[in-house]
Amino acid sequence: MSKPTHKPSLTGAQSIICGDLKMVGSESTGLLQCLHRVIRRDVVSKRACPPADSAARDGYCFEAAATRCASARQPAVLRVRGTIRSGDRPRLSIGRGQCARIMTGGVLPGGCDAVIPAEEAWVEGGHVKVRRLVEPGTHVRRAGEVVRAGEIVAGRGDFVGPGLLGLLAAVGIRRARVSRKVRIGIISTGNEMVDADVRPRSWQIHDSNSVMLAGLGEELGSEVVSLGIAKDTGEDIAGHLRAGKACDVVILTGGSSIGISDLVPAALKNHGCRILIRGIRLRPGKHVVFARKGSKVFFGFPGRPGGCFGLFHLLVKPAIMAMMGSAKPIPAALTAVWDGGATQRPAVDTLIAAHLGSGSRVRPVSDAGSGDLAAVARSNSLVLLRAGTDLLRKGDVLEVIPVRLA
Repeated sequence: MSKPTHKPSLTGAQSIICGDLKMVGSESTGLLQCLHRVIRRDVVSKRACPPADSAARDGYCFEAAATRCASARQPAVLRVRGTIRSGDRPRLSIGRGQCARIMTGGVLPGGCDAVIPAEEAWVEGGHVKVRRLVEPGTHVRRAGEVVRAGEIVAGRGDFVGPGLLGLLAAVGIRRARVSRKVRIGIISTGNEMVDADVRPRSWQIHDSNSVMLAGLGEELGSEVVSLGIAKDTGEDIAGHLRAGKACDVVILTGGSSIGISDLVPAALKNHGCRILIRGIRLRPGKHVVFARKGSKVFFGFPGRPGGCFGLFHLLVKPAIMAMMGSAKPIPAALTAVWDGGATQRPAVDTLIAAHLGSGSRVRPVSDAGSGDLAAVARSNSLVLLRAGTDLLRKGDVLEVIPVRLA
């Protein structure tokens, strides 16, 4: 069990973490239970979407050729044959010089290939006057323009979000084979930690990290288990590690540094883990620990909440996505324009809690360092500020990792 001899970059750490990870098992489950899982077998559409040519607007449908010579001075006059509502079985057949009133989503009857919106039609008696040329396909949703019958609508490795879930439902899918939920165990360490329902003394603090990490795990669709608070002894940490034997991922917060109470690295070794990362070239992250034991993975995080929050998104999330079989487990950074003040770049790559606003402009959330939970709560993104000697100025383009939608 050799000790890692160098600290990798963030990219290097992500590569080590995601490399050669064993995927969790899969299961066939109902559609709603597929949310926040990864597709493990290609899903083929059972029907086209839309299933038939239909109206994209409320209006009147007809054969476009009938308006070939239409103008404001000499409009095409079409006799209204009837009304077609969304959900009606198409029974009409429209001939030249005829039309039908149609609602959005209504299936176009035979003989029709165009729709004119109601607000553009001049209705007089039982006739509609069209004052311009209307091209075939105008305001028509073609059958299969979204998905064709028999087309792969969700491929192996796709993450199922609400949008994909809706698309699967639209093409008749009721079950899919997806990854099982990844089981995450969370251990907080520290003699100063107490649970939320305990009234702390002046030398104690509430354990917020495990609650925050549990929320992040639930957000990914994982099954989260609290393994409790371990005291700063090797024996107590070891006992909590044994309690997580059914977990795929175990996260320990606190105790990963090099102080006399930082016992997590030694406890992981004694637990039979192989430590692959002992610190990375990122702040916060200098003392992060990553280890494996068989197919299980272990993370040792610093105790500061901001560090836990950022490192979960950049290290734990890729591991979970890879274990579920995601085709793209590592989140791609976006680019945004710095809207904060001029500042000296750091000596090491640094994560900054930030708010990404309109126009892809990002500004820091005022904070008191990586321990400021209020800054984490107000942020919707993380700025990855690369190390350098030049001055960071307003208008510079930076890498940004979104961490929530609102």
